[in-house]
Amino acid sequence: MYIIPAKKYVVNKSNLKWVIHDESKMINDFLCFKATSSYSGLTTKGEFTTRNVTAWFAPEINIQYGPGFFSNLPGLIVEVQYDTYFLLGLTKISYSDCNEMFVDTNIVGEDIDDKEFDRIQAPFLKNEFEDFYKNKP
Repeated sequence: MYIIPAKKYVVNKSNLKWVIHDESKMINDFLCFKATSSYSGLTTKGEFTTRNVTAWFAPEINIQYGPGFFSNLPGLIVEVQYDTYFLLGLTKISYSDCNEMFVDTNIVGEDIDDKEFDRIQAPFLKNEFEDFYKNKP
């Protein structure tokens, strides 16, 4: 969920169209497979661009979840890279006595898709980025 001043939105970005590849590698003792996709996102100048995503998922961990809004692969996403410089990865898995995983889906806010949210947030982000870079030494 993202918050723009005075309003809450629930943004569905889980509709990425993944292409699953035969390429595999080991990550933290899990056999992982490569998947790629792309989505529209904002640059630091508040402009729209297409971002390419590479994710590595572990089918033996049967959870369709991952970092940020990346999900919907047939296994836990344990590593994801986008824009060639952002890398998010799994560092540790701790098992507990709990047999179920609970994900709170009762998030309150206006339901919108990612393209509409990008359109709404663009002016706010552009101002934030301009302020950030203006105040940098």
